[in-house]
Amino acid sequence: MKRKISTIVAVILLVVSAVIAFLALRDTAEKEEQETIMEETKEKATEDIPADPLDRVIDWNYLKSINPDIIAWLYIPGTNIDYPVCHSEGDYYLRRNIYGQYSVLGTLFTNETMKDPHVVIFGHNMNSDTMFGRLQESGFQTAYIYTPGEAGRYTKVSDLICSKQDSIFQRGFSYGEQYQEWLSEHELEVREDEQVISLAACADGTRSKRYVANLVCEEKRTEKSAAD
Repeated sequence: MKRKISTIVAVILLVVSAVIAFLALRDTAEKEEQETIMEETKEKATEDIPADPLDRVIDWNYLKSINPDIIAWLYIPGTNIDYPVCHSEGDYYLRRNIYGQYSVLGTLFTNETMKDPHVVIFGHNMNSDTMFGRLQESGFQTAYIYTPGEAGRYTKVSDLICSKQDSIFQRGFSYGEQYQEWLSEHELEVREDEQVISLAACADGTRSKRYVANLVCEEKRTEKSAAD
């Protein structure tokens, strides 16, 4: 009887191990497929990064033909973060790529327009270099955000670890007194008519906390068009 039980347990463990291995391989294949899609999109929509990234050209006509929800492009030097940003109601792009197909990587997205006083761009903290997987540990100080007609160089003015209910995620206000109160609460030395863009992901090592990096624009230029 004991031998029979041992055999059954061994078979169960073998099956469980096989299932875990299969799921791991499937996830790896899915990640590689989505990474390929993003690389192909980048090759077609952008050019090589010039000496001054503000001079970079983004082909917005091509991106909009893929998905009209694409409203920005985020690039952070020294990292692999070089992705389009979609506008979303809720978390539609949390597990979808820019084509609206299921993706374990998701897509960088925001619920705001890029003109709002406070814009939060969400992305997954992947166990790899993809999406916001190295955002927290990168120690970056500069980011570039491109929108149709504009290219901006942004500086990180603060970062923090917080709960997902933290008021740092408050949005939906206009420039003015309420916005100034929010800036003061979070000790952001920003003018009340100056925009803050926050990059948010799960904090390293925990899904219950969020890492947030707050950016302000240091310089903006009229973006060059793909036809220039």
